[in-house]
Amino acid sequence: MLVSAARADVTPPVGVRMGGFAARYKGAEGIHDNLYAKAIYLEGRDSSLLLISADVVELPNDVVERARTMLSKRLSIDKGAIMMAATHTHSGPALMPDITSDAELILNRAHTEKYPSLLLEAGEKAAESPVKAFARWGTGRAEIAFNRREEGGPIDPEVIALSLETESGQTIASLVNYACHGVVLGASNYMISADWMGYESGFIEKAFGGEHVSVFTNAADGDLNPITSKGYGCFGTFDDAKRLGTIVGSSALEALKNAPVVKEPQLGLESSTVAVRKVTPSVEQAEKSHQEQLELLEKLKKEGKDPEAIGAQEGVISYTGKNLRLARTMKFSESDDVHVQAFRIGDLALATMPGEPVVKLGLELKRRSPFSPTGLVSYANGYHGYIPVREDYEKGGYESTTTWWNRLASGTGEQLLEEDLRLLGKLRKR
Repeated sequence: MLVSAARADVTPPVGVRMGGFAARYKGAEGIHDNLYAKAIYLEGRDSSLLLISADVVELPNDVVERARTMLSKRLSIDKGAIMMAATHTHSGPALMPDITSDAELILNRAHTEKYPSLLLEAGEKAAESPVKAFARWGTGRAEIAFNRREEGGPIDPEVIALSLETESGQTIASLVNYACHGVVLGASNYMISADWMGYESGFIEKAFGGEHVSVFTNAADGDLNPITSKGYGCFGTFDDAKRLGTIVGSSALEALKNAPVVKEPQLGLESSTVAVRKVTPSVEQAEKSHQEQLELLEKLKKEGKDPEAIGAQEGVISYTGKNLRLARTMKFSESDDVHVQAFRIGDLALATMPGEPVVKLGLELKRRSPFSPTGLVSYANGYHGYIPVREDYEKGGYESTTTWWNRLASGTGEQLLEEDLRLLGKLRKR
């Protein structure tokens, strides 16, 4: 097996609107830590894989398509063998189309236009000089998340870790998969940051030293917030982000410490395109939500709330206003094609979903997978909103509420789960 890894700096300019929180009402005020797209290239006897993860809340479908097409041509590798995922930091830039703000985002449009080339840079650099390498993998445990939908509900504490080292013993790259939203830092933060996931990767890179590249992939975190949150409210600090990232990173290193070296791990991939059903948002519901937020703004003004609280509420109104405008004017498709993949590196497997799957989907994938360990990579190869299970639609709530950007029909989560399991099954039979 030949392996190489690289990173590209994807830090946006100061002033860019940040993605993930509707309550933000102004652009980024500074750069706390740089953002990266990190890539690992693996070449086996029969398969080549390119795994890329970027510090951003989500990767728009068009950005992924453009970047994968360019990489496929440049590297002569099938598009199905290229995975592009987002770490889901809520302190990075909003790539267009932004799902939160209704402002004219000139800086964001320019950064979005540039983004496929940045992903191309990471992928090309990673594939430049592959060297013979061995693999280790293992699992650990970390409990930094809680279920925000269901008090005492399920989480996924498993930390899946993979390391790739040369014949001389230099560990050149690693990959970690763990489920927790990138929201230690909340809507009041206006500094660009990779959040706890950046600290996790940085902790591992420092431990291995040299030019080590550590790729983080978020797992089924659709309903999991970090323990620094209160419900859906996110109030953590940079110190909190460092602490939680260090916990996960330490668990990953411990898992790898005594893991056996596998000199010739079997590489494999399967991919497919799945037609998923989508729902048209209700104009009536959008009107109701927008009116409620307008009334709340008036209430805050009458109570003499501070400018920050007023600004945050105006940000929320920008979001609900956009939902209403698009519900009235946008032509919505009844279905869409999404791309899913399954990879194996020895007995370690990864399967993908293009959005925010809830934790029950990740746990069920692990329970039924023919590989151990198996990780679900979320936010992969585009973004189609939340991916709940059927019972979530019956109960209602944020993740299952239909908006212009969150339209997957009930049953889609189970559909994608079955497709991932089918692909994993094909890999196992090879």
